[in-house]
Amino acid sequence: WHLSLQAARALRKAGRRAEAVRRAKRLWWETDDRARLREVEALLKAWKEDLGYGHRVARLTLRTSRSQVRDASRELRRMRPRGAYQRRVREWGEAVLARWDSGKRVGALATVAGLAPRFADDPFEPFRLMGEAAILRRSDREAEAAAVYEAVVTRWPKHFLADLALPEAAWLRLYTGDLDAAEGWYRQLAERATYGAEHREALWRLAFLALSRDDAEAAKAPLVRLRALYGGTTDGYGVTWDERAGYWLGVAEAALDDPTRAAETWARLVARYPAGWYARLATER
Repeated sequence: WHLSLQAARALRKAGRRAEAVRRAKRLWWETDDRARLREVEALLKAWKEDLGYGHRVARLTLRTSRSQVRDASRELRRMRPRGAYQRRVREWGEAVLARWDSGKRVGALATVAGLAPRFADDPFEPFRLMGEAAILRRSDREAEAAAVYEAVVTRWPKHFLADLALPEAAWLRLYTGDLDAAEGWYRQLAERATYGAEHREALWRLAFLALSRDDAEAAKAPLVRLRALYGGTTDGYGVTWDERAGYWLGVAEAALDDPTRAAETWARLVARYPAGWYARLATER
């Protein structure tokens, strides 16, 4: 976290203000630590970047899980609106929290959609759309939610919300079987994301999608990058990415009629991970 904050400061010092603000606002959005929250808020204030009522209502309501709804509703009530504009923002926030109540989702979606004319050409519009996408997801309308996330990325590519919407759009297109669209968004994510879980996921999905359409050549580059950048980290099953990506790199090489290189890749894998799951699969090859 602190490295990311230092990177934001370095970008600002280098005159890349928009990138610095985008990174700092995402840190503000994602952190749960109060001390860190105050630190990044102070930094943004020094940069004269507004974290006004809309930002705070959106952060509260969009990040709320089902178990947190009651506390979030109380906190939202304490955030007294001043004027008609803030009342509309709070109305939006109440509707976004209602996504967790199956009996209120239809009305919540109508409320958020109905606010679109009020926020047209307004800085709050990308937040409004993120709320609409969140309600659509809870309503099992994944393809529609994906389209809304895509709109955020396309219309506000330099907004920090675009960084949050992009992986959602990519995953939902994959989930709904729109593989071409998913691949396009994952490619953009691989180019845009900084080092971390989202970048790693994008590389893996690009390799997976390439292999699924029998394009072994296209699969090699992301697999090689996965091993180079994330080889020492583990996936959700405790397997290192070096082992996992290494096995599939061998599969790609074999598919390219290069059995010697594939055999060498698998042999190194078995030597390094003799008891590993993918090493066992490599032995069977």
